[in-house]
Amino acid sequence: MHPIIFPSANMAEHLRRLLDCIIISDIERICAHSEAHHRSLVNCFDYLKMNAEQGDRYAIGAPLYYWLSNAPQHFKHDALVPYIDKLIELMVGQLIITIKPDEQINLAIPHAISHIPQADYVFSVPVYELSIGYELLILHCIDGRSYQVNTADIRQLIDIRKANTNKVEKTDIIIHSHSSVLNEYLAELDGIASKPINNAENLHIRMPHEPEVDVLKDGLKNGVELIIKSGQERFDEVNVLMDAIALLSGDRFVGGSDIAYHGVAFLNLDLQWSKYTFADHLIHESAHILLHTANEVSPVLKNPDFYGAPSPIRKDPRPMIGILHSTFVFMRLVMFFKHQVQFSKEDEVYFRLHRHLLGFIEGMDSLSKYASFTEEGQALYAGMCHVLDWFKRTLPEPDPAYYKRVGNDYVV
Repeated sequence: MHPIIFPSANMAEHLRRLLDCIIISDIERICAHSEAHHRSLVNCFDYLKMNAEQGDRYAIGAPLYYWLSNAPQHFKHDALVPYIDKLIELMVGQLIITIKPDEQINLAIPHAISHIPQADYVFSVPVYELSIGYELLILHCIDGRSYQVNTADIRQLIDIRKANTNKVEKTDIIIHSHSSVLNEYLAELDGIASKPINNAENLHIRMPHEPEVDVLKDGLKNGVELIIKSGQERFDEVNVLMDAIALLSGDRFVGGSDIAYHGVAFLNLDLQWSKYTFADHLIHESAHILLHTANEVSPVLKNPDFYGAPSPIRKDPRPMIGILHSTFVFMRLVMFFKHQVQFSKEDEVYFRLHRHLLGFIEGMDSLSKYASFTEEGQALYAGMCHVLDWFKRTLPEPDPAYYKRVGNDYVV
């Protein structure tokens, strides 16, 4: 059985660690074509790679994935210079996040920096040399003076590892709301989300001080508690995969995640959602993150960009990789709600079970007819076929009395 068919926190952590190491190696490969900058980054690469190999979930982080997704691949020095200048700034932020109490890193910078994009933290004077410790950041500035900054102040601005007040209760998942990198990605996401309907989505971040955020965090907590009751392994996997949630507000967008901002789920939560809806979307996005991770480590499709196969549930055309993603997510959601019907007779549980089951069946039909799998993909697909057979033995056919009803969290 393919290792990501059923929830496994150990497998999710293993795959994330592998992918983090691959990402930092890819960034290092690009930087090798700009020697003057590369020498200044060697210590950063070595330190972050070591932490990633040891399983530090914050060693690489979404900002470096995003940097790699935008960096030019043709390696011309002039084109790389502004990207690597920004990378140095990002690296400083990652080092501040990951530094251990007994460690210190000295970093000479060829081009003075004055910004940590993850935190929008601006130094008063551009810096050419840094000494990064767990408690103090010592800045050597181009005006000849030196300054000390409490690293806790910067960590407080960088969302990762903030105080527990910014976490989804009972998890390691933080509410991610502040950074120029996040805002850049959100602008791209807004354009992507607007295209299928040719209408501006108007996505924006809900900030922690907004009154409804506390209510939404309570909803997430209720969803988390429901997942925990359904099985510790399922909860542990979600907790490993999802570093952060960015709370959005928009016109039609409900949720999403992307390898380009890996480990972060973007959710447009509704104050009226039930605990089942919150749990549904946590499992939904964590399943996407898992498949993103597995596919980057070992690709599963030979024709990921193929259009022409029917999309399960939705009417908008999607590439084959999108159909695989939705089918995998539906499978994981059926597993969850199949468990829920044993303990709850609430109408919403049956609606979601039958709608997700319909999506899984339709998706498997499209995959069987149009997908061209790699060897890794064939193993994944065989596992999904096994699960489909299991569902057919233990579940009724999807009931239109349930699946034709559409909740307010569905885009069709």
